Amino acid sequence: MAFTIPGKPRSTSASRDEEAASPTDHGIPGLRSNDWQEPPRAAEPRISYSLQGETKTWKSSFPLSGPSPQVALDLDDRLAGVVDWWLDGTSPYAHPPKRIVRIALRLPKVSLRVSKETAQADPAILAAAKKEWTRFVERFYEAGESSHTPGGVRLMMIDDATSLVDLRLMSEFGRLVSIPAIARGDANIELGTLMRESQKFACSVVWIHELKDEYKTVKKQRYDQRAGGMITVEEGEATGKRILDGYKKAHYAVQVMLETVTLPRDPTQFGIRVINSGLNSATNGVTYTAEDWGEYGPFAWISAEQLPQFSPMDFMDKKVKRNRAAAADED
Repeated sequence: MAFTIPGKPRSTSASRDEEAASPTDHGIPGLRSNDWQEPPRAAEPRISYSLQGETKTWKSSFPLSGPSPQVALDLDDRLAGVVDWWLDGTSPYAHPPKRIVRIALRLPKVSLRVSKETAQADPAILAAAKKEWTRFVERFYEAGESSHTPGGVRLMMIDDATSLVDLRLMSEFGRLVSIPAIARGDANIELGTLMRESQKFACSVVWIHELKDEYKTVKKQRYDQRAGGMITVEEGEATGKRILDGYKKAHYAVQVMLETVTLPRDPTQFGIRVINSGLNSATNGVTYTAEDWGEYGPFAWISAEQLPQFSPMDFMDKKVKRNRAAAADED
């Protein structure tokens, strides 16, 4: 069964989104449909990634440069324009046209100011977050199941997993402030389980994370008028480092940890550095740039570096592989 984007191809952004599709079928085998009578898809190389980086460092371009069909689980509905850019073949790595279904999930708006009101569960936020969290989990597993069918999903991206943590917490507490670390245990277990489960899928999965400032607790001396002297207090102090914002143990739940970096020679250009690889430790600390991946794109090139027994072509669209093979035969 071939993959098809619902609606007219490359017409409007909405025609590629879940809202424009049939309520029972996205056109991807196995995704919200009954295609399990088909034989399993032949085994293909796939990798689970966590990719972190600052805002506007082209993080989403890493998975979007990979093979399709793709499912983009879009937290807070921010990927519409980016996906259109790839669908229209504007990107040099789009291998036009890409085949992508973007599923938008909305996060309830909450206040991050600590007050008596915001420290209580908001019933409206709780209900809305529970609905979207359930929807995320259902679509996540449907996309994963689709990966096992011919013509099914070859890559899934979660953009971003930082917002996903917020959604999970809101679905349990109805707020995002005044949640003690000890109370987050169930949420952390569930998030870790989802990330580890993704390694069972027959598609690559990319979890995208934002960054935040790192703080450490320091003890300081301060004069206290009531005590009539100096007292020791604990305060949070920024270390100057930027760390992953989200599930803290993500590096245990995926195969490869990456981060986007600004290139010193040109601050407008970005590279991708391997933080830690459980597949090929020789790539730890290596930064890849457009000079490395060339026409293959970042996903195919870096994935082949992680699994040296495969070539970048193994991580690209089959149509591109056939076209290049035909061109080689003509030469």
